[in-house]
Amino acid sequence: MTKLLPYLLLIGLLSLTSCKQEPTRATTTPVPITSKSLSVNDLYADYYQDPSTPAQREQNAIIDYIAEQNIEVLRSPSGLYYQVTKGGSGPTFERGDYLKVHYRGYFLNGQEFDSSYSRGRPMGFKVGQMITGFNEVCYYLRPGAAATVIIPSRLGYGVEGMQDIVPPNSTLVFDIEVVEPK
Repeated sequence: MTKLLPYLLLIGLLSLTSCKQEPTRATTTPVPITSKSLSVNDLYADYYQDPSTPAQREQNAIIDYIAEQNIEVLRSPSGLYYQVTKGGSGPTFERGDYLKVHYRGYFLNGQEFDSSYSRGRPMGFKVGQMITGFNEVCYYLRPGAAATVIIPSRLGYGVEGMQDIVPPNSTLVFDIEVVEPK
């Protein structure tokens, strides 16, 4: 047994270090928690009965919105919620890839704050140049895909907001359509 002790300790240390998870960073390609859509019942497991912080109230508002819209979503490790409404083809996008999208951006109450459709032309950008949540959803899309994405404020414009367009601490919803491959 004493001869096995160093090996058991080494195995224990290796298993502890291999379980350590790196935090999600905007520079890495995120991986969805699950490939199975979350139902409203799944989401209500994360609902706060007595929310005491703005983040908890926002979490509840997002879950309520998803329930009201009766949609099934995927949730990434960062807390981004999204539903791919039309599959695309080809590889998913990576940081630095150029793409063009049509989009409609609005708040949970349905009030629109921006739309490429109203301007009559899609927006072109490189993945990594947009707000964190918008960049992240691009990692899950393929050319020709469409999605609805719900971006918590910390992955959007945060406490700063954006001029007079997006108030501070706003949850954002985008309907996105990739109209031109990379």
